[in-house]
Amino acid sequence: MSTVDGVLGKARGLFRRSRPMRWAMASQVVTSGANFATTLIIVRSLGLGEFGQFSVCFLLAMIMRNFLNGVLLTPMSTIAPKLTHRAQANYRGFLAVNGIAFSLSSSILLYALAAPLGIALNAPWLPEMALALALANFTANGADFIRRYHFVQNAPVWAFAVDMVRFTVQLGLLLALALVWNNDFSAQTALYALAAGGLFGLIGGLLHYGTATWSNRVSSAVWPRHWNFIKWMTPNVTLEVAQNSGVLLLGGAILGDAALGGVRAMQNLANTINLPFNALQQVAPTLASRALVAGGVVGMKRFIASMIRWSLLLVFLITFAVFVFADPLIAGLFQIPVSENLGILLLFCGANALVAIRFPLTVGFQSTEQPLMLLMANTLAAVVAAAGVIWLSPILAGAAIPTTRILAAGSAIIFLAILIRNGFSANIGKGNTKPLTD
Repeated sequence: MSTVDGVLGKARGLFRRSRPMRWAMASQVVTSGANFATTLIIVRSLGLGEFGQFSVCFLLAMIMRNFLNGVLLTPMSTIAPKLTHRAQANYRGFLAVNGIAFSLSSSILLYALAAPLGIALNAPWLPEMALALALANFTANGADFIRRYHFVQNAPVWAFAVDMVRFTVQLGLLLALALVWNNDFSAQTALYALAAGGLFGLIGGLLHYGTATWSNRVSSAVWPRHWNFIKWMTPNVTLEVAQNSGVLLLGGAILGDAALGGVRAMQNLANTINLPFNALQQVAPTLASRALVAGGVVGMKRFIASMIRWSLLLVFLITFAVFVFADPLIAGLFQIPVSENLGILLLFCGANALVAIRFPLTVGFQSTEQPLMLLMANTLAAVVAAAGVIWLSPILAGAAIPTTRILAAGSAIIFLAILIRNGFSANIGKGNTKPLTD
C-alpha cells in the first residue's frame, strides 16, 4: 500500500509542477487554432491572392514581434525569476515603460516604411494598408507582452485568458466580415480585426498586472542585464528574421502574392506540429533559469535533455497525424490542389521537427545569459537561408521556402551542439546566474 501511495504522491507532485506547462499548452492550442481558423476564413472567403497580401503584413508584424522577444520578453523571462519579491513592483514599472516604447516605435516605423517596403517586396498595395498594419502591430505587441508576463509571474490562467479574449474577438470579427459584411471584407479589414482582438486581450491582461512603480535604483540595476541581451539579441533577432520571416517575404517577392498565400496556408497547417514547442517557448527560459539556479550545470543539462526527448516524441506523433489527414485538410478545408501542396506541407513538418531539436539548445544559452553564442549560430543559419531561397526559388518554386528553412535550422543545430559538447560547462561561468537583490 505504501508503494502505491508513493507512486500516487509522485504523480500528484509531477502534475502540480507541470501546471505552467499545461496552461502554456492550452494557450498555444488557442493561438495556433485561431491562426489556423484565420487562415481558413481568409483563404475560403478571399482567395490565395488576398491571403498573400494579408500574409505579407502579418509577417512584417511578426518581425517586430521577434524583436520584442529579443529586446524585452526573453530578458524578462530570464531575469524576473532572479528578482526579490520587493523589487517586483519597480520591475513592473520598468517593463511597462519599455513595452509601451517598443510597441509605439515599432508601429510608427512600419507605417513610415510602408512605401519603400512595398517597392522592395514587390507589393505596391502595401502603403494603402499601412495604418491597419501599424494598429495591428501595436496591439499585438501589447497582448504578447502581457501574456508572457503572466507566464513569467506563474499566473498561467491569466495568460490563457489573454489569448481567449484576444482570439475570440478576432475570430468573431472575421466571421462577421465573411458572413455578414462580406462586401467590406479584405486583407485590410482582416488586419483591423487582428488589431481589435489584440486590444481586448491587452486590456484583459492588464487587470492582473499589479502595482507598477518606477525606481531609478532598481531600473539602474536591471538595465545592464537587459542591455546585455539587447546588444546581442538585436543582431541575433535580425538574423533569425532572415532565416524565418525574411525567407517567406523574399520568396513571396520572387514568386508572387498567390504563391506566398499557398505556402503560408501549408505552413499554418504544418504549425500544428509546433504546438508543444510554442508552448515551451513561453515557459522554458524561466524554467531553465530556475533549473540552473537550483541544480547548476547538471540541472541545466538534465532539463535540456528532457526537453529534447519529449519534444521529439511529440514531433513524431503530431507529424504522423498531419500526414494521415493531409488530403481532407488541404482539399476539403482550403479547397486547393493536394498534389501541388502536399510536398510543401511535409517539408514544413520536417523544418518544424528540426525546431524541436534546436530550441532546447537555444534555451541553454539564453538561461545563462550568453546570447553571443546564439548570434554566432544564427549568423551561419542566416547566410544559408539567404543563399538558399535565392538559389532554390527558381528551381523548386514554393517548396524552396521550407527547404531553405530545413538547411538553415540544420546548420545552426550542428553549430550549437558542438559548442555545448565542447565548451558549455566552461562557458557557464561566463554567464550570469546571480539573484538580483533590491
